[in-house]
Amino acid sequence: MGGYPCPPRNLSDEIAAQLLINYVTARMILRGLRKSASEEVLRDGAVLVTGAGSVVARLLLHLLAKEGLAPIGLSRSKASATRGMAELNGAQIAASEDEDWQAQVTSLACGKKIVGVLDCVSGSLVREYASLLSDDAAIVTYGALGGTSLGIGAPEIVGRQLIIRGVVFTRWFSELSREDQAEDIRSAFDLASEMPSLFKTGGVFGLAEVQEAIAAVEAPNRDGFIFFRP
Repeated sequence: MGGYPCPPRNLSDEIAAQLLINYVTARMILRGLRKSASEEVLRDGAVLVTGAGSVVARLLLHLLAKEGLAPIGLSRSKASATRGMAELNGAQIAASEDEDWQAQVTSLACGKKIVGVLDCVSGSLVREYASLLSDDAAIVTYGALGGTSLGIGAPEIVGRQLIIRGVVFTRWFSELSREDQAEDIRSAFDLASEMPSLFKTGGVFGLAEVQEAIAAVEAPNRDGFIFFRP
């Protein structure tokens, strides 16, 4: 990897295996957000992050807060929300299993307009949070855990001038200069040393333990990536 920084010697295999794809994905999502909303709008508003129990969403919540913005997480379960708030030093996270989660999100925004959503869920959830957004808000979507459609129709998108932007990890290779790629890698290594808890492991299985690994992946409230080790 000529020209790219070398990984630190103390980087574990489990963190190394998930670090770059998750960190680079998070950075690309934030770049997509800034293509869709001005810095002034972002500074004055709040940003909703769905799927807040996932590694990428935790990274987004951390990076947004570090940049001085106002992120609000949305997890599926209360357990995941509580865990995320503890791991991210008081991050604001609501749980969609609560009937009043929309009111909770509005309260966590503290009077700020929700001007952006970083969404890995899609499906019907988009319709459920759309009413919370300001006009001209940006929905940056990078996954479809809840279904392949966006859950809202053209009349609402057009009438409220919502911005819909898709983000995919692979654009990192073609859109960024080698210098910017190297900076992303360097930043990823720094963050792994600073906050290894952001890159959690949910279990490590041998190749003969396929069924156990599948069960671990499908377990509710899974806390971290599942790995195979030869």
